[in-house]
Amino acid sequence: MFLHLTRLLRVSLGALLVTGCASQFATSYLGKDSVALELENGKPVDVVELPNGMRSYQYYWGGEGVVIPGAGVAGNGLPGCLINFIAERRGDSWVVVDTKWPDRLIC
Repeated sequence: MFLHLTRLLRVSLGALLVTGCASQFATSYLGKDSVALELENGKPVDVVELPNGMRSYQYYWGGEGVVIPGAGVAGNGLPGCLINFIAERRGDSWVVVDTKWPDRLIC
């Protein structure tokens, strides 16, 4: 029983740390040009033109998958998530103004 609780506690703490890391990763790009995002992380999985004139640059983050742009993620099924970097046009640039990711424990 004690070993089961210890393992559960470790898994829960690990999940919280991963979630914290995702938010730190995502919010570090607020105010930066989308070019910086691509130079540091490669091509996004997808770029979505939003109805309000903004763009969403979608990146797969975490887990044990390999991103195949335009085709999705292949891997062993460990959790990760899709992070959306919402950008608005400023002159000739797209600047990240918001981030969104799934509201779940592991991301």
